[in-house]
Amino acid sequence: MGNKQVKNGEEGELEEKVESREEELYRASRDGDAEAVARLLRSGADANSRNSFGSTPLIRAAERGHPEVARLLLRSGADVNRADLLGWTPLILAAEKGHPEVARLLLRSGADVDKVDPNGRTALALAAERGHPEVARLLLQWGADSSIRATGGDNGGETAEEVAAERGHYEVARAIKEVKRDGGKKAEFYYIKGVNEKEGHWQQIDRKSAMISLIYFVLSEQLLYS
Repeated sequence: MGNKQVKNGEEGELEEKVESREEELYRASRDGDAEAVARLLRSGADANSRNSFGSTPLIRAAERGHPEVARLLLRSGADVNRADLLGWTPLILAAEKGHPEVARLLLRSGADVDKVDPNGRTALALAAERGHPEVARLLLQWGADSSIRATGGDNGGETAEEVAAERGHYEVARAIKEVKRDGGKKAEFYYIKGVNEKEGHWQQIDRKSAMISLIYFVLSEQLLYS
């Protein structure tokens, strides 16, 4: 466990304060220290522990954009939908801060895409407000409801599309409009390995590009083995 030096009393004497495993886990998750997080989880630290604000290690990892830490916490049973005392969930914070890789991981782990904060704002609404088109498209792909109106705050009564247009985030507004034009269907995206990208990197492409890539792959395989 970590040690801290803290002042004790008026005389300023120093005493050693021992951090609990949960305090260490919270700090390591916030800082993106995956090695420390893994060690603490193995030693029995609670992945669902809360601080005085009700925040969990997963909430902090999502807010700071640390996908590897988030993955470790989720594998150890972290509640993907647990909110802090302000009503902020990991997904809402990942969307608000613009972390698509973390948001994708949370959605694949069962995050509620339309869960709202105390002002009735969804993750999509916050991605629209902050201007994060990649996160917005991802949320739409997972069926985010663009018709939900905020109930309070500066955007009270507005939908995500209206907020995006008002803030000048036209790429987000266009993505929402396209889903609405298609009758509210989920946006169709596919993932392929980038030909010249480093191993493990995936590119998000639309249906047309996916079909072209598939045809190219099949023709290449036929030429290779003919």
